[in-house]
Amino acid sequence: MKTVESQLTTYAKDTSDTSFENSRTHRAFGGYLMGGITTWDVLVSQSQFFHDYMPMAGDSWIGQITGDSSDEVVADTLVSGLEENQYQADDFKIIAMVDENDGTKYSMQPQLDALSTNHGDLITDDNLIYWENANGEHNQESLELEVQHGVSYLFQ
Repeated sequence: MKTVESQLTTYAKDTSDTSFENSRTHRAFGGYLMGGITTWDVLVSQSQFFHDYMPMAGDSWIGQITGDSSDEVVADTLVSGLEENQYQADDFKIIAMVDENDGTKYSMQPQLDALSTNHGDLITDDNLIYWENANGEHNQESLELEVQHGVSYLFQ
């Protein structure tokens, strides 16, 4: 971020962490497959710098690091960065997308369900948007459709 935002005009006044935190509502992070997995990691460890998250065709693998990959424990870990920063439901947005015929759907969906079920005070229908690309497969075309769909929710 420091390299990019020092070269371009952004909402950050400078490249300090404080300035990045103050301008987080103008910053999103997203990715497809491994980038989707990384997006979940950023939600946990750098939520103070981003407002919107767009994981596509990627569940969280954080349970492999913590040693417990149950959906409930993963959900607890995923909200930990938000809770640490004392964010409320209107302080972030997750736009999660996957293809109907993508195998990652079967690991992603239970984690999303656990987020909603176990953290309903923080994860709501307003800040967790789920979209399934009908008849989509895990390929470039699906990536493009998901990005096109997801950007309409960013920075609202």
